[in-house]
Amino acid sequence: MAIVLPQGRFNNSTDEEIRKFIAARARIIAVVGLHPNTFKPHTGTKTSILFLQKWNDNPKTGELCPKLEDYPIFFAVSEKGGKDNSGKYIYVKDELGKPKIDGNGHLIIDNDLYNHALNDSNDSKELPDGVAEKFINNLERTFRIDADFYKPDVIEFLSLLSKKNAQSLTNYVKVSDGNHSKITEYLQDYPGVPYYRGKDINTDFFIENARPAYISESKYNQKQMIRSHFLSGDVLLSIKGTIGNLSFITDILKKSTGSRSIAALRPISEISSEYIAAFLRSKYGQVQLKRITRGTIQMEIILEDFDQIQLYPLGAAYVGKANLYNTPIRAICGSSLTLMRPIENLINPYYLLVFLNSSIGKLLTRRSLRGSVQQCIYPFDTKKVPIPLLEKSIQEQIEIAIREGEESFNKSLELLKIAKKAVEIAIEVNEEAANDFRRNNWPATLYVEAPYQQVLSHGFVVDEKGHKMSKSLGNVIDPEDITEQFEGLLKIISPILPFLAEEVYQNVPFYFGFAGQESIQLANYSLNLPVSSDTKEKSELISDFFLPLRQEIYQALEK
Repeated sequence: MAIVLPQGRFNNSTDEEIRKFIAARARIIAVVGLHPNTFKPHTGTKTSILFLQKWNDNPKTGELCPKLEDYPIFFAVSEKGGKDNSGKYIYVKDELGKPKIDGNGHLIIDNDLYNHALNDSNDSKELPDGVAEKFINNLERTFRIDADFYKPDVIEFLSLLSKKNAQSLTNYVKVSDGNHSKITEYLQDYPGVPYYRGKDINTDFFIENARPAYISESKYNQKQMIRSHFLSGDVLLSIKGTIGNLSFITDILKKSTGSRSIAALRPISEISSEYIAAFLRSKYGQVQLKRITRGTIQMEIILEDFDQIQLYPLGAAYVGKANLYNTPIRAICGSSLTLMRPIENLINPYYLLVFLNSSIGKLLTRRSLRGSVQQCIYPFDTKKVPIPLLEKSIQEQIEIAIREGEESFNKSLELLKIAKKAVEIAIEVNEEAANDFRRNNWPATLYVEAPYQQVLSHGFVVDEKGHKMSKSLGNVIDPEDITEQFEGLLKIISPILPFLAEEVYQNVPFYFGFAGQESIQLANYSLNLPVSSDTKEKSELISDFFLPLRQEIYQALEK
């Protein structure tokens, strides 16, 4: 029997007895997780197909399916549903972007549920990776049988973490969640104690950027609320709805609390909350969080599952610094915004910003609201908002405070981005490589301007003596001379260049950088000229990779 069931039946902890009931009466042959768009436009519910065969030990009818204590279950996940979010079919296209046609002249739907032979009988659409096998006695503690939980790439991640001696997250943190009692009628606007909900947890680590609701001090101090008090150092993780976003509580927040859609991870070891946050935001943390997610429509993570998260503890703490450079942003504003351009030497723009965002500023601005359904404030009404002019020195102090706060925030955010990537490198390579990555300040080149003023070295060509080709030295070669003399050879070389580039990309550990004098040494090494590298690892990289690669290139050219 094959039956399509909602995803929750395969992974909800409350449905554990249903899964055990099925397993007691039938062999679970396979579970295939379907793409969320499979049944669109009729429904967008995530589902899976369950394949069963009823146990049969009756000798009169023949042992069609004798009961076994342990046996393998086939798991697979469909990554291509063949439909877009609106339910329209997606078709396979060739390299020119034209739809492919099968032997019967039909368009081919782009899904991975079966192999589809094309015009050429030898050309078939292979199934991608995504198949796994798990023995029934080794299933997760609540007897989960959803295929996503056993995806091969996830198992591979966990295997890598295991080799790195990763331990359960609950060895390093105490896990709790927010308030479980009804709170809606007690929510209020500022001022009060911040009350965070799942939607308030963002992706930039800093809870101060959220816009929480508030509760009174008396409500905050009630007995049933004490367990949900957040403390400095807590890592807050959204566990319902949008799962995987996180922030952490700093010393700035003296008091705060939140709803049950937030898990509070409180460090109980020497591992810092900043490192825990960086790890959980890395791909190794996000993959594991997605893996333990349960449900069909309202997805969630239950607290009991946090012991399945494997945390890689670094051997030593590391601290990094980042330099950021603000760049002017060219932009235009839409009709829903009002552009204010302060008159120079009359009012400081930072002070104006603070005032308009203050409770008094908002009150004065809202007096100008017009309309009933789609309310708005017209520019001519904005001009009538009274602005108190403080002394220029006070306005400047406000600007300095805002600028310093913005700079500190941006630096902190950049450091956390560096830390997240460094964690991944530490797991995949080693901690030394992660520290090299962090010290070189690589993420700054990815997110903002380059962390240097000028380029000291770049790609270049050397002559037969190992000297850099330069017009000032007079040892350059005109490219046209090369083209005329070796036109035939270039036609042979050009087809292999993409494959060569791909091999370099796959094999060179790019956390090593070659710059300046080392670039010249690399060039000399390729010409068998003497080098004097002071770094053993880089010298080995040249001899172990680039020299054999050069030999392979020569052999390819000879052929």
